[in-house]
Amino acid sequence: MDEDLTKPDDIRDIKSHYDSKVDEYNKRYFSDRSEYDPALIVEELLIERILELDADRVLDMGCGNGSLVHALCENGVDAVGFDLSGEMISAGRSVFEETGHDPTRLKQANFKNGVPFEGTFDVVTGLGLFPHLEDTHKHLRVVKDLLNPDGVALIQFRNALFNMFSMNRYTYDYVWNTILSDVDIPSPLREQFDERLRDAYRVDGDASGRTPDSDKEGKFHVPMVVKSQFEDAGFDVHETYFYHYHPLPPEFRAVDEEAYDELSRKVEDPNDWRGYLLASSFVIEGN
Repeated sequence: MDEDLTKPDDIRDIKSHYDSKVDEYNKRYFSDRSEYDPALIVEELLIERILELDADRVLDMGCGNGSLVHALCENGVDAVGFDLSGEMISAGRSVFEETGHDPTRLKQANFKNGVPFEGTFDVVTGLGLFPHLEDTHKHLRVVKDLLNPDGVALIQFRNALFNMFSMNRYTYDYVWNTILSDVDIPSPLREQFDERLRDAYRVDGDASGRTPDSDKEGKFHVPMVVKSQFEDAGFDVHETYFYHYHPLPPEFRAVDEEAYDELSRKVEDPNDWRGYLLASSFVIEGN
């Protein structure tokens, strides 16, 4: 499983990034479960779906502090997980010990070196992992091999199409570097359109390329493209679940955070077609 993440430096940066978020994650998942938190919404979506599937054995790839694994164990599921961040695993193991669960259900590992658990699984989940992987198709085949014959994969991605609704520098960059990247636009048209985009999204200076295709949270994926990659890897795709809805572009949250979050909660719907544009992330289910 070579070239699992991007480059050694990227792996170190990713590990350092998540190591630094241990306290934030512990508060979010284990003590301060707020009314509207997209991370909790997707976790609860997965828990509900896994229990519906009556899964006996579950693997959570990129498990963070093990909150999903812990919740599944609390529901009687044989769940295990691994994560690149040793700090996350240590924090999760402490919670497991306090609540009477086997802390070795959580292990530190890099996907590049293989999965640190034997056998196959009824469900394999991955929240926050695939945005950091370089070759989506190759790693989906690895997931397929980890599943029992009727096993189900539930894999999360960041929604590239949301950039068209965010109305910010991400939009500007996505238009030029992705949508129109291979279109040879004559100079007068290009200059006028660039000026219009800069004005619409308040982009100043030499902004092209400054907003990356990925950041510390990983790269973006187009839902329809990912669906095809699942199918190419041998999956039958059953559902696309959208989450973290934005009823207005993100900048408007600063106007009234409470009202914005309440409206987000009301429009949150994993099966709404508007998720293709309004939701920042999605989960693909396939077997």
